[in-house]
Amino acid sequence: IHPKREDKIYVLDAKYYKAGANLDDGNLPGGESILKQIVYAQKLERNDKIKCTQHKIYNAFLLPYGMKEKENSLVPLGSTSEDWYSEKEMCENEFLKIKAIRVDTKTLMYNHKGADDKMFDEIADLIERM
Repeated sequence: IHPKREDKIYVLDAKYYKAGANLDDGNLPGGESILKQIVYAQKLERNDKIKCTQHKIYNAFLLPYGMKEKENSLVPLGSTSEDWYSEKEMCENEFLKIKAIRVDTKTLMYNHKGADDKMFDEIADLIERM
């Protein structure tokens, strides 16, 4: 739980899959990874110790790529989910839509332990806009 975003939880899964220009390009996480992300979020949602029912939960895959000059270090690829959830369930539970974001590996490494939360804030803002 981020101090500035106390009402939100972000379940992030950094993958080593090659990310292409969109969700149809590259080697992206399969159904088992999608299901694990949903289960992680459901477990948090039902955790009485931190009262997650009061939080909005987001799910995202972070996929590496090598940034070229003047490219953004974060690139949204889209979202994926399991097709057996109804439209109503998808609207009520944001975490059922797993967002996919390309992240420049070098930028991430330089910002992984920064003094501020700029990189996290950029990732969180992008997840919420997708």
